[in-house]
Formats: sequence, structure tokens, C-alpha cells
Amino acid sequence: MKGRGNNPGLGILALAWVGGGTLALAGATLAPLWILAAGVAVAAIAALRWRSMLLVAMALAGGLWSTHAARQGLADRLPPSLEKHTLTVVGEVTGLPRNEPRRTRFTLRVDSARDAQGTMVFELRRIAVSWYRPPAVTPRVGERWQLQVRLKRPRSLSDPGSFDYAGWAFAHGINATGYVYHDHASRLAPAGAGLGRLRAHIAGAVHRALPASPWAGLVAGLAVGARGGVTQAQWHTLRATGTSHLLAISGLHLGLVAALVFLLTGVIARRIPALIRRVPVRVTAAVAGMAAALVYAALAGFSLPTQRALIMLAAPLLALLWRRRLGVGAALGLAAVVVTLMTPLAVLSASFWLSFGAVAALAWGLAGYRGRGWLRPQWVVSLGLIPLLALFFGRIPVLGPVANLVAIPVVGWLAVPPALAGALAEVLHSGWGAPLFHASAFVLAHFWPFLEWLQARSFATVAASPLPWVLVAAALGTALLLAPRGLGVRLAGVGLMVPLFWPPVPGVAPGSYRVTVLDVGQGLAAVVRTAHHLLLVDTGPRWWGGNDAGRSIVIPYLQARGVPAPDEIVLSHADSDHSGGLASIKRQWPGLPVLSGVKGAAHPCHRGEHWRWDGVAFRILGPDKGATGSRNDRSCVLKVHAAGGSVLFPADIEHDGEHRLLADGARRLAAQILVAPHHGSNSSSTPAFVKAVDPRYVVFSTGYRNRYHFPRPAVVARYRALDARLLDTAHAGAITFIVDARQGVRLLSRYRTLHVHPWTDP
Repeated sequence: MKGRGNNPGLGILALAWVGGGTLALAGATLAPLWILAAGVAVAAIAALRWRSMLLVAMALAGGLWSTHAARQGLADRLPPSLEKHTLTVVGEVTGLPRNEPRRTRFTLRVDSARDAQGTMVFELRRIAVSWYRPPAVTPRVGERWQLQVRLKRPRSLSDPGSFDYAGWAFAHGINATGYVYHDHASRLAPAGAGLGRLRAHIAGAVHRALPASPWAGLVAGLAVGARGGVTQAQWHTLRATGTSHLLAISGLHLGLVAALVFLLTGVIARRIPALIRRVPVRVTAAVAGMAAALVYAALAGFSLPTQRALIMLAAPLLALLWRRRLGVGAALGLAAVVVTLMTPLAVLSASFWLSFGAVAALAWGLAGYRGRGWLRPQWVVSLGLIPLLALFFGRIPVLGPVANLVAIPVVGWLAVPPALAGALAEVLHSGWGAPLFHASAFVLAHFWPFLEWLQARSFATVAASPLPWVLVAAALGTALLLAPRGLGVRLAGVGLMVPLFWPPVPGVAPGSYRVTVLDVGQGLAAVVRTAHHLLLVDTGPRWWGGNDAGRSIVIPYLQARGVPAPDEIVLSHADSDHSGGLASIKRQWPGLPVLSGVKGAAHPCHRGEHWRWDGVAFRILGPDKGATGSRNDRSCVLKVHAAGGSVLFPADIEHDGEHRLLADGARRLAAQILVAPHHGSNSSSTPAFVKAVDPRYVVFSTGYRNRYHFPRPAVVARYRALDARLLDTAHAGAITFIVDARQGVRLLSRYRTLHVHPWTDP
């Protein structure tokens, strides 16, 4: 039977496949497999008559494939009943371990997991483990170890603008995360010969050649994709300038390797007449170049950008061997289908979309372009990725085109070649790569200040609107701006992109205020916003490895919301779970004043201090000048009050601190919203204090399954006896209230409940 309509091209079919797989994972739940399978069958039968139904069949097939993988991933996760239990696991170290100052992080492909009685409890597949204060001999890739660990399901802190670690772990097949609980560990088998061990050798050679150098992690990343040594500050600089792609082993790196081997092979092959008579020189050179690219991709760990680049290199080679022409769109579509067949959950990864998006933008924006040079390709990529950067990161690196204008040629031509040559030299003989690694580091050391200078500009990045219709309009606008000449629609493209740069920022009326208690794990950070001012209350914890809540949560939250810089910080006391993010915030806004409960602070916090912003009163209720007692009881206690209601931040005060506040006047403590003192510890929330505050809402700023078991049951019972509504950031995520002069106190949102995915735990 002759079909009606034209056959969709390979690129369009691939887009349908990837789009269907993405949409299947976009909702809060997964569709039943049988419904998707039935849809594929019906659409495939219909395609025998109407060829356009192939698109529907491919979209449903992509959805079926990704849904099947997602269901398998959910089934493989650690059961909640085993969280925090001590398990004995045996498995092989995969990937390159990350050795940090006080811990080593690595992934383990698990062979067996047993409880304390030796009973097999669950068939885990892959876990991410941290070993705090590890022994001198740390795990290496390819080794088999037996470890006692405590695990939990992958879980993200849930705040606007923050990284979705649970989604990342789900996409990468990590079923549980945890730490080595006892040092009763044993290495069962050494690492065998293989590419993983070779990668580790080269990465180690870089760090041995550049001891204590801040550029060692970057050089290792350029050489073999080992990015564990890249610092958080360096990642922040790369993201802010839109140059993170430089550390992704992708087309730039593989192209250099393949081109070099192609040229060398061609020169050699022409000198062998017998070979020329049997195989054309270009075929021999192409096969050799592809083989070299394959080896390098393996050394780089077969990351998603590497997979895409490798397949796109392979596609023209296959077309050459088959004597067929294969366009860029078809090659890109083939690469997308192959990648998602091998790793169906790759569509959840930002690197997947940024990698394919960059090539798609180049293919579209350079269609029919006959000019030379690197200016237009960089402009095309920078513009083409704007909607994707807005979608995944909520920020647009405005100076990205300027940064890439310098970064791509400097890194691609001057830093990458010596790094790759050094890796090859290390394969030939240990130590030969050191001078070349030094040369790559020299380039980075003199280039990096340029990126830092761009990052420091106040307009380096701007907030992007998160509204779906705005993102879709921006994607269409980008396509119009990059369209081939003669379409006459570029002005319309600019109009479609404008809303992306003006995100809707919820306003606050004078006399009202908005308060958000952020989800920072075990600690506290909150934001109080009036009509024209913004106050930070504490800055969250600092974590192992050097990261902190200021850099990872507070600053991204403010940027995602598009709000101005803070006017002041109230830092309650010196405990690291309240003050750990201060340094990062001060680096972002160096002149930011701090009213501090830390002993010896430049501007100490004392009872009686008060100020007024936009009709909202701020008053410090404690401590007294010269107060004694524990550091917790000397915490700075803040009350915010307006006509609509009050919120009380008592920080970590305990029994003595509460008694002193009660002695100064119980009536002053009354508040509709209470951030529970000391996270719900038994040492706080005395009956008299609870009665005096008499809150409608109580917020416990706690970490999920925290080791202190906060909030304590007795404390919870006291607040429930008052019929207060209890909320905790561990399960609700960031919690936002509006205190309005007309409508009083309202709970606006619990971020975790608004952003639910199949992998999201309550």
C-alpha cells in the first residue's frame, strides 16, 4: 500500500524520539508502560497508511524507552527502611575517586550488600560513597573493596536556583549515597589493567607534575576529563562566564585528536604504494583518526558530550565507507538516538541538551554561510544556548560571547594541545608529560584572570524568567535570529526573546514583607524582603570539601528570584551551621554590613537595636550587652513586625536564653511565625516560651534524617498542643510566607511540593 505524505527525515524522527523521551519524564509521575506500548503499536500501524504517523510512533517509542529505564531506576533505589543502617558492601570502584583535603569520594559498583547479621538485604547497583579521614592507601579505580557503610537515598536540598542532586544521581544510575561508617575496610583485589587505570595514572601524573598548583584540576580535566580537582570557585567562574563547556571532552578535543591522526596517517599512507592500491588514502586516514578519537573518548570516560562527538565523527566515516552523503542534521539525529538508546535517562542531564544544542545551533546558524573565522560560530553558539542556560540554570551569562571569544581559541589552541600531548607522553613513559602539563598550566594561569575580571562585573549574569511560555518563546526567537539570511524575521526573534530577560519578580507592598526559610540541611538561612530592602538572617552551613550554603543556595536563590543585593545580614552566632556561608556571600557583596552575634564582631548584636524599612519594624530582643552563658544562649534574637503579623528568629537559644527573654517581657515574644529555636532540640522550646510566642506556624530548619533527630518528639508535642501548623525544611524545602497588612499571615509555598518529579522523595 502506498503511504500518503512525505517520509520524515532522520533528524526529525530523532527529534520526535528525544522529545517523547523527555516529555515522559517531565511530569510528577510516570505513565503505565502498557499504555505507551499500545500507543506505539497503534501509531506504527497507522504509519503504514499515513507516513507522518511515524513521528507519533517515534515519540511514543522514545517515551516508552525512557519510562522503562526510569521505572527500573526507581526500583533499584535503596529502600527507605535501610537508610542509616550499617551495611557491609562489596564492589568495584568505578570512575576516578576525588581526593579532597579531608575525604575521598568515589562510586562503587556493588556486588553484594549485607546487614549486620550477614543477610543479603538488597541488590544495589551503584552507590556514591564518601570516606572521611581515609587511610593512606585510598581506593583506586578498578579495585574491589569491602566496606561498612551507612546509606540513604539520593536527596536534594530543595530551593529555587539550587542544583537538583537527586535528579543528577537518578540520571547517572546512582541508587544510594552515604559514607564509610567504620574503618574495618579491606581491599579484596587490586585494579586490573584497563582504560580506567590508565585514566587514573594520567590524572595522577598531572597532580604530581603540578603539586599544590591551582591549575592541576583544570589541566587534568582538559587531558582526560578528570574534573575532581576543579575547585568550587573555579566552577563558579566557568558558569558565570558561560565557559563550562571548555572542560567537557567533546568535539573540540576529539576533533583535534582525530584531525592530527588523520593528517599523520595520510602522510604515512601515501608513502606505502601497496596500501594505496588496496585502500584509498582518505579511508585509511579516516579509520585511523576515528580509532584515535575512540581511544581518547575512552580515556575521557565516555561522558555525554564525548559520546555525542564520537558518534558525530563516526557518522561521516560510515557514510564515506558506504559512499553516501550524510548531512549534519542526520548525523546529529543519529547521535542523539544512539546516546539515548545507551543511556535513556541522559535527557535529564543539562550536558546532553547543551552538547546537542550547541551543534544544532551551529548547523542552523551557519547554514549557507560562506565566511571564515571563528567570530560567527562563537556568536551562534552563545546565542543559541541562551534558552537552555535559562532553563537549566536560571541565569544567562551575558558576557559569555565575550568570554568565549577569547577562551575558545586560547584554551583550544594553547592549553588543550599540550595537555593532550602530555597525556600521550605519560602513556609512553611515566614522567614524560610533566613539561607539557606545566605548559598547559602556564596558559591557564595567564588566561584565568580575564575570566575572573568578567565574572566580577555586576552585569556578568542576569536572571532569566522561569515561565514555560517565556522559555518556548525564547527558543523560537533564537531560531529566528539564527535563521539563514533573507527570511526577514530576525526582528520578531528579538521581540520573542525580550521577556526572558525580564523575569517576573513578585513585588512586596509597603507595610508588608515576604519571608523565606531556605532548605540548607541542618542549619539556618532565611531571607526577609520588604518593598525596597532585603535582609539575610544567617547564612547556612559549610560542608566537607569546601562548599557552603552561601555559594550553593543563598546566592543562587537571590539570583533565581532576580532580587537586588542584600542590604544587611543578621548573623545570629558563630556556629558553622548558621555562619558557614558568610565568606561566600561577602565575596559576592564585599561591602555588605553584618550585625553579628559572634563575639568580638565589628558590629555586635545587642538587645534594643532596631530599625524600620518600608513600614516594617526590625528589633533585636537579645542578647544583653556583656551577656554570659553558652554561645547558643548569646545568639542574636530578631523579631520582624508589621501590621499583618510577626516572625521571630530565636536562632539557637536554649533554656537560659529563653528564660532571659521571658524575664524581659513575655508579650514581646508573641509572633504568628516562629522559626523554632535550636532546630527543635530538647534544650529549647520550654513550655513557658512556647506559650508566650503562641505561633500559628512553626518552622523547623532541619536536615533530612539528621544525626540529632531534630525536631524532638517532646518539642513537636508542645507546639501541636497549641494547634500550630508545623513545617520542616527537610520535607517541605524552602518555605515562603507573606505577611500582608490587609490579609495577615499566609503560607505561600513549600518548594518541594511544587517541584515534584518521579525521583523526588517527600
